[in-house]
Amino acid sequence: MDTAGERERSRTPYLLLGIVLGIWGLSWALLATFVDKPEDRGLFGDMFGAVNALFSGLALAGVVYAIFLQRQELQLQREELELTRAELRRSAEAQENSEKALVSQAKALADTARANTMTLMPTTMCSFTVMHISNGGLYPILNIANVGNVPAFDFEIYIACVFSSKKEHLAQLRKYIRPGFVSDFDKVRFTEDGFYGIRDQVHYPMVPPRRQRSLSVVSTDLPIWPVGIHTLVQFRDVQGHNYSQVYYFEHTLQDETHVFRLVELNPPTPLAHSRIHVESSDNGVQLRNGESALEFASHFQEILQSSISCVCLNSSIVGGEDWGDWQEI
Repeated sequence: MDTAGERERSRTPYLLLGIVLGIWGLSWALLATFVDKPEDRGLFGDMFGAVNALFSGLALAGVVYAIFLQRQELQLQREELELTRAELRRSAEAQENSEKALVSQAKALADTARANTMTLMPTTMCSFTVMHISNGGLYPILNIANVGNVPAFDFEIYIACVFSSKKEHLAQLRKYIRPGFVSDFDKVRFTEDGFYGIRDQVHYPMVPPRRQRSLSVVSTDLPIWPVGIHTLVQFRDVQGHNYSQVYYFEHTLQDETHVFRLVELNPPTPLAHSRIHVESSDNGVQLRNGESALEFASHFQEILQSSISCVCLNSSIVGGEDWGDWQEI
């Protein structure tokens, strides 16, 4: 519905037209009434020539002024457009700076998270020593230590003692195989380098911080020594992340002293991934987890596929056996 103001604006052009036509008609009536002769009317009309020139000049000036106003309006629009563009540039720069700040903040948070993870991560170590016992025997001892300030949970050790497949060694070891497992021992497939393994597994629910413990791995009742020992260690931190490493200790004689020297640690720092499980298959015992092919444990995997369990032996010849409790470092 039209408002009163809109109706008033719609009548304004007609009102102005009526006034102009009224003045024009009134001028004719006045001329006809007060000026009788035509020549006098011409002279009377000439009197207003200057007025006509004035109004024509005023009209031209009005047109020029309108052009000037329009030019000013266009200039203001251009200035406003430049201000708008400048504001948009500032907004874009502010957005870019904000994105850079967010990226830096995300990086800082990631660094903080990594630092927190390292703080919450146990620091485990394995080493071998050869212990002399009172009856003159020698025992290779696996030393387990958590030198960190937080405990390691679900701590698991897979041990594989590597033996040579020389006939005389096989004949000596065969004497210690339980009768029900002789066929399993005879079916063991050697590695390409001519080795086989005897494996065992040890599990601790928790390894306390700043503590160590020892395991005997090979009994001196066995007349032959392993050429090396593979050890896969895996554990969880307080957040439940699983880590693992593979050690390989090589057996050597130095001045007639038995030494197990660490020659391989892979990876150098514990690798985070899903839990590793040892499974039996048609291809022998294998390492499995839900993510990768475990390339870092390829050598350990090879000896596992050519190994038998220590339960096949008729005594604790090879296998992890606790020596004492957790001791403070």
